[in-house]
Amino acid sequence: MTNPFEYFLSYKVLKWQTPEISIDTKDICQQWQMDLVYFDFIAFTGNGGFFFDGALQLYDLGDTKNCNNILLVNTKLVEAFGEIFSGLFSFGQDIFGNQFVFDQLNNQISVFNIEDGSRTPVAKSFAEWLVEFTADLDYFSGWSYQKQYTEKYELPIENRIVPIKPFVIQGAFTIDNFFDTAFPEYIIYNADIAKQIFHLEEGKPVKLILGSRKQ
Repeated sequence: MTNPFEYFLSYKVLKWQTPEISIDTKDICQQWQMDLVYFDFIAFTGNGGFFFDGALQLYDLGDTKNCNNILLVNTKLVEAFGEIFSGLFSFGQDIFGNQFVFDQLNNQISVFNIEDGSRTPVAKSFAEWLVEFTADLDYFSGWSYQKQYTEKYELPIENRIVPIKPFVIQGAFTIDNFFDTAFPEYIIYNADIAKQIFHLEEGKPVKLILGSRKQ
């Protein structure tokens, strides 16, 4: 395969303009478990952005406060999830808003599921994450669902897909169960679900109370 840096760059969505890397923002990020390969990658790809038609979003290290700013996104995640997001720092997300995170406590990169608050280990380093991600691109990005959705609906690049019936209660991975919404609504909406089930014992029945959603 092509060099992973070049591979990702070849699939970058150029219509989204990322700002210059902010030294102050980079200094804050370096306090987390973020290895040098990550910072090299961000610089090489033009400070993150959207990739694979927007299915993958990698946050930028700029100082523009929008849906792609790494510090703003992490602030919203902490505000929404509280202790469930403890010890984590997100650097990107898939089409459904699941977060790719540096897990400081376990010294690894995981996927943070925004519906149930679970953490699934993926890699021990960012270089390993690049390999794992590209080896199973559709699984980690949800690119095929993004393609199916945009065949029928317009999907603003900054929006994420949300299930009408949550996946955690056997909602289907089908277009008729999807809608899309903007940052930070999908974070707030899913955090409300996660906080209702996160501390429950496995197999225990639960009646979810779903908040309002913006479509």
